[in-house]
Amino acid sequence: MKKGTKLSITIGSIVVSILVVAVLVLSFITTKPLANLADYKVAYLYESGSVANGYQVSSLLTGEEKQAENNELKNLLSKCSYSVMQSLLSGKVETANEVYLENGEEVTFGQTQLNGAGLYTKYSTSLPKLKLTFSSVKKATIGSEEYEFDTVELLIANTYGEINEITCIAWDSTKYDIQDEETEFINFPVFKLHANTTDLYNFIMNVRA
Repeated sequence: MKKGTKLSITIGSIVVSILVVAVLVLSFITTKPLANLADYKVAYLYESGSVANGYQVSSLLTGEEKQAENNELKNLLSKCSYSVMQSLLSGKVETANEVYLENGEEVTFGQTQLNGAGLYTKYSTSLPKLKLTFSSVKKATIGSEEYEFDTVELLIANTYGEINEITCIAWDSTKYDIQDEETEFINFPVFKLHANTTDLYNFIMNVRA
């Protein structure tokens, strides 16, 4: 075998090895966009388009079945993730969470909208909605801003195993529960999160069935 051929084979093997290592590394680097929500106090699951009282999931409820539902939901929120490799293969290289904009302006909701249909006021009523409440105020960073919240609403889509955009709003209910005359002027931004929510979607639809 000629030296040139041997050298080509060696270089090719090295390149392939580097690519394999790169794929493995990128596959193990994961993002868990909903893990911060797994310590909820009470969760409410809403059917598509429903604005009535949701199906409650909570550690406060007794019964083996209720506890199993609560544990499963917390587990799904904790493990809902995607890898850098998956985002590249999905063509979703830019997956940063951000605020919804319309005509360059932030989309915000006020007290009336939140107390009513919530996200269904403006967005798809064909998706199940997950509402989470927390025992204390939490913090999350969206873009370069830090937000405080004790309540979250998310529209959960069947992303079919892929990464997709999830509509979400998070707010601190203590900011307007005071019921003073400034309450009506407080608004909270709507966010775009990126996640693979197929398992979460299936859980909500099965529990609500």
